[in-house]
Amino acid sequence: MCEENNQTTRDIAFFTNGSFLRADDELQQAHVPIKNRIEIVDDISMQKLPKTLWKRIADSCTLGGLQDATRQFTQLYAFVRELHGWPTDSDRTRWDHDERLQICIGLSRIIYPTSISFKYSGRVFYDGEEIVDVIPGPVGGFGAEVWLSPNDRRNWLTDEDARNVSAIVTAYFASQSRLCTRVKQALWYLEYAYRTEFLDVRWPLVCMGLESFVHTDKKWSTAQFVNRVPKIAEQVGIRDFNEDNASEAYDMRSKLAHGQLLRDIGENNLELYEKVETTLRLAIKKAILEPSFNSLFSRDDKIREIYPIV
Repeated sequence: MCEENNQTTRDIAFFTNGSFLRADDELQQAHVPIKNRIEIVDDISMQKLPKTLWKRIADSCTLGGLQDATRQFTQLYAFVRELHGWPTDSDRTRWDHDERLQICIGLSRIIYPTSISFKYSGRVFYDGEEIVDVIPGPVGGFGAEVWLSPNDRRNWLTDEDARNVSAIVTAYFASQSRLCTRVKQALWYLEYAYRTEFLDVRWPLVCMGLESFVHTDKKWSTAQFVNRVPKIAEQVGIRDFNEDNASEAYDMRSKLAHGQLLRDIGENNLELYEKVETTLRLAIKKAILEPSFNSLFSRDDKIREIYPIV
């Protein structure tokens, strides 16, 4: 396709309102979800889109493109990426071809975890204001679902959250050249963990994310985790994560049953898991937003000096 001035493309990921409708009135009123268009970076925004567009994309994401007459939910808001012109034929179906929108969505979970996924996503082609075509995004397979802890009562973003998402996304893209490889690895380990409910996969992924921060030597892997992770937890504001917790969390990786789900592990283990996940999430956030914290993990010898192993 040749690019014309009036031809544009949008890559869109909708977040549905099911979790909001299930929340109690007090929570809904205290944390009002996004209503206004908020610019995240120059080509990505968060906003509500016309109902007709939501329905068209949602129908295209349904098996066979059939209309779902029994759908009991709608959009709460959407992540929208604007592309100039129409992609070439070879790139026509490559939704979010360079993962820029996915990075933005992943970083939104660093600000506040939500279960937005790619289940209702699509690429929309415009000629002026007219919709010419809609192609479903990656609506099945890995990334089509996201799971949160059952203790998370609020599962949506507010206007204030969106502004914070803008800040961290802007910082991330501006700092990619100086951001430690360790931090980038940790971000994706956490994002992949959100995309599975199976705890025997999810728990090791979160621990591997923290190991990205603390692992410097082939020997004493357990000691590096147990000694260093609680210190990082304290730096990011988690005061009740001690070395006993870290030791138990590291040991749990090999104790989980195959197929065990996050919601079925029991309150004590769930509380421990939440400490590990929150420590990782806040450490990533601090590293992206604070260059001085990021620099602590730039070299192995610096990590050994700041976080000595006892």
